[in-house]
Amino acid sequence: MLDESQMPMAARVTHIAAKRVVKDLPEDYQPYGRDDREGNGKWGSDCSTGCIWFAELRGSSDWGVCMNPVSHRAGLLTFEHQGCRHHSENPTQPAIAEEP
Repeated sequence: MLDESQMPMAARVTHIAAKRVVKDLPEDYQPYGRDDREGNGKWGSDCSTGCIWFAELRGSSDWGVCMNPVSHRAGLLTFEHQGCRHHSENPTQPAIAEEP
């Protein structure tokens, strides 16, 4: 496997480049948005901690695209700590909205 320095520039995902284009939304966890990760007595997990809906970008485990159709980040470039309340590590769990 190639390390990042051996990848063509077009295939590299750098934190600085991704941060320039990522959209921060109000529903993202703080400090990216207004959602409190510890709200409702539940800890909100990071996208990169096993969420089946987080499609990592080649060359970075910190950046990916959310594939969960009920997430506010669906289809968007996402930094692992932006997160959402629809994190799931269960491949049999359907994409459904949780009750507030």
